[in-house]
Amino acid sequence: MKGVNERIEYFQDELEKLEIEAAGATEALEAVHGWMDAAQHIAVRLDTLSDAERAEVVKLLVDRVAVDGQDIKMRMVFDSRESTTSSPRRWRA
Repeated sequence: MKGVNERIEYFQDELEKLEIEAAGATEALEAVHGWMDAAQHIAVRLDTLSDAERAEVVKLLVDRVAVDGQDIKMRMVFDSRESTTSSPRRWRA
């Protein structure tokens, strides 16, 4: 009987771990969907900007550009105070 109880405890612990992992994955998936919604909204809005306005947006977002032979690397600036699980929908204008 002791062996059965130990197995039950083991599987209950495993179930708890999987539930925690699933909750984290669900949270991450919700964040990804929020970012995708925001990206689609931004893309539509960028289409309405003039070339000068687009250039200004790029200047505001790009922190650094490094050119190494054929490679170009850009570092973007994002507000670090925002949580990855926050919904970007509230940023919409």
